[in-house]
Amino acid sequence: MATPSSTQHNLSLQELAEFALACRENARRLLDDAELLYENSRFQTALALATLAAEELGKFVKAVSFGLAEGSEKHWREFRKDLASHKSKLLGSMALVWIGAADGEPVDQLRQVLTHARTYGSRKMSAIYVDLGSDGGLSVPSDRIDPKDATEMLAEVLALLTVFDELFPQHTTADGLADQIRSVRTEV
Repeated sequence: MATPSSTQHNLSLQELAEFALACRENARRLLDDAELLYENSRFQTALALATLAAEELGKFVKAVSFGLAEGSEKHWREFRKDLASHKSKLLGSMALVWIGAADGEPVDQLRQVLTHARTYGSRKMSAIYVDLGSDGGLSVPSDRIDPKDATEMLAEVLALLTVFDELFPQHTTADGLADQIRSVRTEV
């Protein structure tokens, strides 16, 4: 299975589709693991894994979006850089759901998505690391992340996966996805 990296060749549309589908399946695996942790009252780690699942879905969106345009070498470098950015991946996954659900004008909707991505990124870090507060006091994940936080994150990522599955059913193959991308390319 080919995956993008800074030292690798530019991917064919078929390889990009394979990458996208592998990211979606990894997101599903991470969410399944997050649910197991949640069921065992491991709320902080469940939230962190659910956030990683959302990031994997963001990679799916980025791969499909990138496939819609024929990229230059510069675009490939930017694509690979985006794949390394947690915020960028969260934005990619949430944009599909949040743009349609957010209130207000498009600029306000985008602001809401950006704020949401930042919040999830910082919550993921809070769920994992022990830190020192500004007052020098100890700050542990269980003090910052509670079951409600994990419940909300798991529900949101499940909603994201549902949207992805409606747009690209689970039986979608790499060939099928590459054909869908090619079809959209020719229409635009």
